[in-house]
Amino acid sequence: MLRTGLIIAWLFGALLPAAAQDDAPRPLWSGSQTLSDDSLFEAFRSYRDKTRFISEPIIEGEALPDFLKRMGVMDSDAEAASKVFFEAAELERLPEGTTVRVKFMNGPATVYQVAGGRYPRALLAMEVFLGTDRQIVVGRTADGFEAQSRPVELETRYAAAAGEINRSLFSAAFGADVPREVMLRFADVFAFDVDFAREIFRGDRFEVVYEILLDSAGNEVGYGDIVFAALTWRGGIEAKGYYRYKPEGAEEASYYDATGRDPRTLLMKTPINGARVTSRFGRRRHPVLGFVKGHAGIDFGAPRGTPVLAAGDGVVKLAGPRGTFGNYVRLEHSGGIETAYAHLDRFAPGLKEGDKVRQGEVIAYVGSTGRSTGPHLHYEVLRDGEQQNPETVKVAVGETLTGEGKARFEGRREGADSLRITPFAVAEARLP
Repeated sequence: MLRTGLIIAWLFGALLPAAAQDDAPRPLWSGSQTLSDDSLFEAFRSYRDKTRFISEPIIEGEALPDFLKRMGVMDSDAEAASKVFFEAAELERLPEGTTVRVKFMNGPATVYQVAGGRYPRALLAMEVFLGTDRQIVVGRTADGFEAQSRPVELETRYAAAAGEINRSLFSAAFGADVPREVMLRFADVFAFDVDFAREIFRGDRFEVVYEILLDSAGNEVGYGDIVFAALTWRGGIEAKGYYRYKPEGAEEASYYDATGRDPRTLLMKTPINGARVTSRFGRRRHPVLGFVKGHAGIDFGAPRGTPVLAAGDGVVKLAGPRGTFGNYVRLEHSGGIETAYAHLDRFAPGLKEGDKVRQGEVIAYVGSTGRSTGPHLHYEVLRDGEQQNPETVKVAVGETLTGEGKARFEGRREGADSLRITPFAVAEARLP
C-alpha cells in the first residue's frame, strides 16, 4: 500500500520559452466543436506532446476531488472534473495507487507550488488509465468538463536504475531518471525498516527495477509495480533487498527478502513522511512549562496540514478533542498495542470512533491544537495501556514462504535478478 504524504520541492522541468504563434499549443477544443468519439483522445495526445503534465498516485483513503486539490487544482474544477470522470468510469472511487496525470491551463508547475495547494489553478485536462485496458480523459469545454472512455492495450516493459545518494534519496533518483511516483512506492517498500528523514546518509545507495506502461504508439503513459528494490542506509551499515511476489490464494502481492521472508511489522517505523524529530521518548525540558519531565512519545515537526498516517491496521478508539493534546486520535491494534496522535489540525473526512483503518491510511493532518508551541505531531505507542518507546517497539506480522510457494518465489526472484543486469535502461526480458 502506499504511504505517501512526502512533499518534495524540486522542479519537474524548467519552464519552456514562449512558443512562436504558429507553434503555440491550441486549446484542446473550442466550445462550438462537436466531439466525435475519438477527438478528445486525439486532442489530448497532441496537447500532451507539447506540454508538461504532473503525474502522481492516489494515496490510500483519498478521494479524487481531494487528490486534485492536493495537486493544486481549484476547488470548483476539482469537484466538476471528478463528477464527470466517475460518470464515465462507472466507479465510486479510484483505487489506492492509481496514477492520475493533470495539466493546468497556464503551463507547467513545480511540486513546491502544487504540493500544499498554494496557488489553486484552473484544470485543463486529466488522464487516468484504469488497469491496463482502459483509458479515461477529462478535458475542459466551454460548458465545464467532458469525459471520454475507451479500451486500450498497454505493453509492460521493465526499467532498472541504481545510484549513490549525495543529497537525498529523491534527488539521487531524479538524477537517475527514476519517476517520483516510483520512488514514493520505493519508500513504501522500506517503510518497516527505514526512517527516511534521519537514516539516509551521503554515500548510501539504492537500486530499483520497475514496470513501464506503454500505449500502442510506444508512448510512456504510466508505471506499474516495483519488481525489485534494494537500499543501503545509515552509511552502509544496513542493507536490504526485496522482491515483489503474490503467493497463490493471496489477495495482494507483498515484498520478500531473498530468503522468502516478508519483513512487515505491526507498525510502520514512522506515521508521517518527511518530518524531523524534534523531541524523543524519555525525559526532556518541556517547551511550554519549562521544567524537566518525562516525554511519553516522539514529536515530529512538520508544516500544518501534513498528512498523518495510521501506523498499522486497527480500529479508531478515540477521535476528538482531548485536553492539552488538542485534537487527538487513538487507534487500537492487535496484541494489546495502541497508537496515539495529538495536536492535530483536523481529522480525515468522515473519520469517527469504531472505523477500521488500514496501515498507511491518512487519518488526520498536522496542527498545533492543545498545549503546543507550533505545528507538530505528538506520537505515542502503548502496550497494554503503558507508553512504550516508539523507536523500539517491533511486532512482526509477515510470514516466511515455504514449500511450493517458496519454489515459485525463487523462480520469480531469478527473473527479477536478470533485469538488474542492465541498469538505467528499459529491459526487454519478461518475468516468468
